[in-house]
Amino acid sequence: MNRSSTQTSCRRVASLLLGAFVLPPVAGCEDCGCPADAPSMDAGASGDPDARAGGDASEPDASAPSGGRTGDPYEIGSPTLTDLFVSPSGDDDNAGTTLAAPLLTLRAAWGKIPEGRLTTGVRINLLPGAYPCGEQELVDCNNGFAGRTGTYEAPIVLQAVDAGGQAAAGTATIRGGMDLYDVHYVYMIGLSLVAGPADQGLPTNVSGNDVLHIASSDHVLLRQVELAGPNGTADTENNIQEVLKVNHAQEIFVEESDLSGTFQTVLDYMSVQGGHVLNSRIHRAGGRCAYVKGGSAYLVVAGNELFDCHEAGFQAGEGSTLNLMQAPFIHFEAYDVKFVNNVVHDIYGPGVSVAGGYDILMAYNTFYRVGLSDGRSWGLLQLMHGGRTCSIVDEYPSAAAASARCQKQLDLGGWGTAEAGNASETGGEWIPDRSVYVYNNVFYNPAGAATEYIHFTVNGPAELPGDAVNIPVPDATDGNLQIRGNLIWNGGKGLELLGTANGSEPGCSTSNATCNPAQLAADNTINVIEPELTDPAGGDFRPRVGGNVLGAAAYPVPDFTWDEWPAGSNVPAGTLDNSVGTNRNGEPRSGADHPGAY
Repeated sequence: MNRSSTQTSCRRVASLLLGAFVLPPVAGCEDCGCPADAPSMDAGASGDPDARAGGDASEPDASAPSGGRTGDPYEIGSPTLTDLFVSPSGDDDNAGTTLAAPLLTLRAAWGKIPEGRLTTGVRINLLPGAYPCGEQELVDCNNGFAGRTGTYEAPIVLQAVDAGGQAAAGTATIRGGMDLYDVHYVYMIGLSLVAGPADQGLPTNVSGNDVLHIASSDHVLLRQVELAGPNGTADTENNIQEVLKVNHAQEIFVEESDLSGTFQTVLDYMSVQGGHVLNSRIHRAGGRCAYVKGGSAYLVVAGNELFDCHEAGFQAGEGSTLNLMQAPFIHFEAYDVKFVNNVVHDIYGPGVSVAGGYDILMAYNTFYRVGLSDGRSWGLLQLMHGGRTCSIVDEYPSAAAASARCQKQLDLGGWGTAEAGNASETGGEWIPDRSVYVYNNVFYNPAGAATEYIHFTVNGPAELPGDAVNIPVPDATDGNLQIRGNLIWNGGKGLELLGTANGSEPGCSTSNATCNPAQLAADNTINVIEPELTDPAGGDFRPRVGGNVLGAAAYPVPDFTWDEWPAGSNVPAGTLDNSVGTNRNGEPRSGADHPGAY
C-alpha cells in the first residue's frame, strides 16, 4: 500500500470569481475530494459527510446513457447548445458569441455559463493556440472551475476547434492543467492540457500536483484529450503526482485520449462509481499506469495501451482511509471492474494486479515484457490485500474526529479500524480479494525479459489484529479466484508457480477448489509454446497469421454473481455478464475464441 495516498486530505471553502475559484497551494493533497478552499468534498450543503455534492444535479437524467458499463462510447445525443468562442488573441471585453469577436480566457467564458441547472447547453470553442495560465503562470497558475450544472439535454462542452470554428482535436493547449469541482455533464473534447515544474518552463495548477483533477462531480467526458506531464518519471524532475486524478465522482468517461508523465500514477480514481476508460494510451509513470480504489465500482477499462510504468500496469484496488470512503462502498477497494482487450507492455511490476477487489474481470488482454526485474520480486499477475487506515486528514484533523467518522463507517458494516492516527501509524493491508477472474490472456516475456522468481503472486491470508473490524476470516486473496485459459511464456525458464508479497504461504493451495497448482498447470499453457505475435518489439501485438496463438486453448468466461457478501451490504449489483463479444479491433469473437486482445 502507498501510505502517502491516504496521509493528507484537504479542507475546502468556496471562493468564486466569475464562476472559477481562486486557489492557494495545497501541499501533499492526494485523495482530496475538491480543490483547495472549496466546500469539503466529504460534506454536501447539509453538512452530512455522506451527502453527494450538487444536490439533485448529481442524479442522472432519465434520458442519459445507462452508465457506460458496456464498453460502448458515451452517447452525447443531440443537445441544444449556445456557442462561445475563445482565442489567444481575443479580448475578455468581447461578447464571445462569434468567431469575429472571441473572448481571451476560458475563465471569462466559464463565467458566462449561468448558475443553476441549465436548460440550454453551452459550448465553449477554443480556437487554435496555447492558453497561458495567467500573466504569471509559472508562479501563480489557477485553472480551477467549479459550480456549474449541465444536464444530458443541456451539457457544458469545452472543445478544441480550428480557425473556422470546426472541431479539431489537438489545436488548443491549456497550460497548467485544470481542476474541476462540483460540475455536472461537462464534456472536454479534443483539448490538450500540459503541466509540470517551472524550471522546465511549465506551469502547474496551484490546486495541487495533477494535470487534471476532478472531484465531487458527475458525467464528465474526456474524448480525444491529451493530458501531458513532463518526460522524466523521477520525482526530482517531475512534480506531477497523478496525470488524471478523480475523487468522489460518478460516471466518468475517458475515450481515445493520451495520458502520460508522472513520478507516481497516471490515472488514479478514488471512490469513482460508473464510467469507462476506452481506447486510450496510458503511459510514462514512475509508479503504476492506472489504479482504481477507495470503493470505486462499475468500471470498464477496454481497448487501451498501457506501457512504460515502473510498478504495475493496471490495478483494481489499493489502499484508502476509511473516513474518506463513501457508503455503501466501504468494504472492498474496487467492485465490478472489467479490464478487457487491452495491451500492456514494458512494465516493471506486474502487468495486472488486484488489491482488495470483488468481481474483477481480467480477460482477453495481451501482456508483453511485464514483471521485469528491478531488484523486486514481481510476478506477471498479483493478488494482494488492499490497505485500510483511519487517518488524520484535513476534514478530520484530530484522532478523535477521525476515529468518530471511522466508527460511523464501521457501524454501517464497513471494513477497517477506528484506531486513528497518521497514515503510517494506523491500519494495515487487510482487505481481501474475492471472485477475481483471469481468463484468456497472453503473457509473453521473450528472451532476456522475465520475472525474477515466480509466475503469479497470490498472498496467503493476512493475520488480523484486534482493531481490524468486520473483515471476513480467513482474510484471503484467493476466494473464488479463477485463472484459466492464459497463454504464458515467461522467459522460457523454470520459475516457481506461486509466490507472495507479504511473506505468507502462497494462496491457491491444494485445498482451494477453484485455484490450486494442479488446476493452474492444467487450465493454462505455461512455458509450452512461445506466442507468435506479428512484431511485438515494433509495437504490433496482433497474433501472427496462421500462428500458434490462434490455436491456443481458451475457456468460456463465467458470469459473476452478486451474493450480498458481506452480509447486510447494500451495494447495488454490478454487471454480472462477463461476455467479451469483440476483440480489440472490434471484430466479433467466436465462442471462447483464443487468448489475447486481438
